Amino acid sequence: REKEEDGLETSPSKAECSVWEDLTLEKARLELNENPDTLHQDIQEVRDMVITRPDIGFLRTDDAFILRFLRARKFQHFEAFRLLAQYFEYRQQNLDMFKSFKATDPGIKQALKDGFPGGLANLDHYGRKILVLSPSIIDRYTLVDILRAILLSLEAMIEDPELQVNGFVLIIDWSNFTFKGWGLGSLAGSSGAEQDGPVGQMWLAGRNLPMSDVEALYANIPHKDVLQAVRNSIPDTITANLVAELCDFVLIHSYFRFGDNLYLQIGRTAMGTHMAPQYANIFMADLEQRFLSFCPLTPT
Repeated sequence: REKEEDGLETSPSKAECSVWEDLTLEKARLELNENPDTLHQDIQEVRDMVITRPDIGFLRTDDAFILRFLRARKFQHFEAFRLLAQYFEYRQQNLDMFKSFKATDPGIKQALKDGFPGGLANLDHYGRKILVLSPSIIDRYTLVDILRAILLSLEAMIEDPELQVNGFVLIIDWSNFTFKGWGLGSLAGSSGAEQDGPVGQMWLAGRNLPMSDVEALYANIPHKDVLQAVRNSIPDTITANLVAELCDFVLIHSYFRFGDNLYLQIGRTAMGTHMAPQYANIFMADLEQRFLSFCPLTPT
């Protein structure tokens, strides 16, 4: 940026803008597979796919608009079209969300005025726009107003070709955040009278929100218990035993390298194992079912 005599910064010079544009174009070529020589052909190939979805009203199919989706999917034509279709399908299925979809709408205007979302004036060193969200002020609006304000902001910013290439960075400031601000009361649960936030308004009075967490889950599930949970989750006994045997094989054959040595994990499960997430989910689901079977009241 240029410096004025009083030391204040001014807008970038033309030379700086030219260099920045050249860098963006080069980045688009290297990272997004964008080729200026075939750009119009790429756009037309996506546009030609529109007729395959007569159930969707494609309100825009101009070059600049389609180019957004090509860049978002690194110029893979079908993936770009699928994203384009999903965009208009979402708008078509949520008409109320996009009614009076402009900055002058009272709810959107207030959220934007308070910086939800906020955008920093300068880009980061990769040329990305920096957005800031502060959930601590969410109790001033409805969730719909906030979502609409965010969507409208993104719609406006994504018009910038440089941001289409370089992207965004999102910073969320969780300081001063409380669940009560969201209408969730305390972590242990609260009465309906306390649930006056935007989420709480959707709940029935007198209900509680129980929450829990498991410390070091993968490292604390015994093999025997999870294998029984697998059997409990499959009605057919033969299939259940077969799947349990396969799981057991994976669990007792987890090898890893540390330095020049190879080790065999003999207890619990390795966090890098592909089946670990499913394994943990099955165990927790079985644990939850057994817990609820002893409860006089169950969730509805």
